[in-house]
Amino acid sequence: MIEAGGRTLLPGFFESHLHLVLGGAELEHLQLGEVAGFDALASAVRAYGAARPDLPLLMAQGANYEILGAPVTRHDLDRISADRPLAMMAPDHHTVWANTMALQRAGMLHGMVTPSGHEVVMAADGTATGELREFEAFGPLLFDPERFKAICTEIDRRGLQIAVHAVGDGAVRVTIDGYQAAAQANGLRDLRHRIEHIELIDSADQPRLAALDITASVQPPHPPGALHFPMSTMAAIFPPERWPDAYRWKSLDARLAFASDWPVTEISVLMGLQAALTRVPYAGAADERLGLMDSLHADTAGGAIAAHREALTGRLVPGLAADLVLLGGDIEAVAAQDIGAMGIAKTVAGGRVTHRTAGFA
Repeated sequence: MIEAGGRTLLPGFFESHLHLVLGGAELEHLQLGEVAGFDALASAVRAYGAARPDLPLLMAQGANYEILGAPVTRHDLDRISADRPLAMMAPDHHTVWANTMALQRAGMLHGMVTPSGHEVVMAADGTATGELREFEAFGPLLFDPERFKAICTEIDRRGLQIAVHAVGDGAVRVTIDGYQAAAQANGLRDLRHRIEHIELIDSADQPRLAALDITASVQPPHPPGALHFPMSTMAAIFPPERWPDAYRWKSLDARLAFASDWPVTEISVLMGLQAALTRVPYAGAADERLGLMDSLHADTAGGAIAAHREALTGRLVPGLAADLVLLGGDIEAVAAQDIGAMGIAKTVAGGRVTHRTAGFA
């Protein structure tokens, strides 16, 4: 018997989308998520470097796009570390800023021919500014649409579930077309094909999600302004007239599974819930937030259903695995903006206690 003391007991959270190897490797890097301003950045980098004199590259993660209040250049980073290679990556993993020594050793200081979707940003003097961009998520399709339909049809024929990363509306449409072709060829079965992210969707494609039983795997920390990504990135990515079609959740009217996409955003489910419940509607767009209970469902049963694991976990019912999370307080009593700080009192996985806070039995 566990005395919960008024705390909220939930089914174990179901993480539906993360990058385990990448995130694990980055744990050794300098973390800049809470760092802002030149002095703070310089202090963090120098302390990290001093403690690791043998590192060939000082690599930092989570550098906010507005970390210096102006575009970062190699000269800014040279002022911090001129004699050791230094690079820092943005939270979304689509931009890296490097100092002069890092660019020289990588052969990029005077530019480089890069694959489609990658760019070494150049200055007027013919040298690299220090900014390296990766925008494959919004770049050309990896497959010809007809070839993609054939691939989906064959995978579906074999009874396998398909999950496709699709960010922009073009990629989302091609993915839906592929799933539709599979359904037409093989019949619509309970395979629960997924689309990861869906950050922009054409309104004409929205009803097709439910019609084809497609799961939308979305990440509450991703919408600019919801958590760590600044609103300035919204205008840089989407023209204002497309904002009503961006980061849709509620109006997708489809099966949802929430996820973190760690290490692109922090792994904390509670911070993700806070972002989900507090995001502000974009100008001209509908309020895409789900209610508390629907958001909790997307983080628990929704994920289990998306992974065909609903007979094992995701709910607090007899016969399922004892996967439990006891929050640090009553989630229905705390303000939405404070959910991320609530903390976890205890976790149980398969009936085994896997975490407890100090002083909690």
